[in-house]
Amino acid sequence: MQIKLYIVQVFRFMLTAIFGGDRCVCCGNITFRPPLCRYCERNRLFSYTPAVTVTVAGKYRSRCRVCGRPLVSERDICMECRDVPVLKHTAIVFPVHTYCLWKKQLLFLWKTAGMRQLSPVFARLLAYVLRNEFPPNLPVIPVPPRPGKIRRTGWDQIDELCSFLEHQYDYTVLRVLERTSGVQQKTLGRSARLKNREGTYRLKKNGEKYIRLLEEIILVDDVMTTGATIEACAQILSAAGVKKVHVATLFSVC
Repeated sequence: MQIKLYIVQVFRFMLTAIFGGDRCVCCGNITFRPPLCRYCERNRLFSYTPAVTVTVAGKYRSRCRVCGRPLVSERDICMECRDVPVLKHTAIVFPVHTYCLWKKQLLFLWKTAGMRQLSPVFARLLAYVLRNEFPPNLPVIPVPPRPGKIRRTGWDQIDELCSFLEHQYDYTVLRVLERTSGVQQKTLGRSARLKNREGTYRLKKNGEKYIRLLEEIILVDDVMTTGATIEACAQILSAAGVKKVHVATLFSVC
């Protein structure tokens, strides 16, 4: 698998070089490392708000300690988590970027348009975040796709992202969760999302034996909207014996 992923990446770079480069999907400049140019990858994609910011005056929390979204005027906990708390079985929650502007376009190209060249880019970003924002050497558990998705489309973005984490960055990936409902969360409103989470996910057969002795894990998904999916998976993992369920997502909807 590792060799296959590497060959595909090299082949894409060679084709790009032969045909004179490609356009960066973020700024439109010519790049020989599509889909992003070096500048946009380094100064936009890899530039995010840390959990704690260090200033001359000391340290202060930059993100909500419950949902991980960047704080604006609140201290410690955002207003949404104070008023309508959803995440109750999670520890560190870290959505890297907010879902807006060029980041919204990137996710659309990856998830909906099927631009799989973004998979290694997002994996590189996530590996960087895992090293800097989470305890070291924790196993990763991906949020599973809808039933039959891989058979219908040929791939799942989170599964492919975790394959890169596994084979290029040496993370242990445990695919122990499965989804029982085929209803798309994005088609539902907030109240329906929260209601739909009940019974939507479960441990795979014999999945408990892989996680019952784990103290901490990192749950990985692409987007956190209401937090309903994250909470449903975290609740299952906690019930199976995991002491701390951390969460890393690429984006969050504010």
